[in-house]
Amino acid sequence: MPDWVPTAGALALIAMLYLAKSAIIRRQSRAPADVLLFVCLMFLAIPVTWAIDHGWDQIYLEPIMHWIGTPVGVLAVPAASFAMDLKSREQCGRLRSAWWYVLEFVVAVPAWVCFWAYFSFFALGWGWI
Repeated sequence: MPDWVPTAGALALIAMLYLAKSAIIRRQSRAPADVLLFVCLMFLAIPVTWAIDHGWDQIYLEPIMHWIGTPVGVLAVPAASFAMDLKSREQCGRLRSAWWYVLEFVVAVPAWVCFWAYFSFFALGWGWI
């Protein structure tokens, strides 16, 4: 499988989570129901992250890197963004600007993935050279 396929799959999953997050946040329902719905979506996304992880056969990565590292690397920014949206809706009574989504998708997601890859590999020891 070409290297761009898992990257495109991860970006598509993050984009779908952002669309779902936006739809959930825009509903005028109670926050606990919104949180439960988004948590269910995140749990459903975990096996998808395992499926798009292309490094299962790489001997220099520990299995925990795939089982825990990949879901954390892919799902952390959408989860944090959802928490910020809930807080903004409860405190201000309005939603954050759509520009925040673009900024998160273009800046925060790549920065987090790079940080998490190095942190999990070197600091947590989930890989070796």
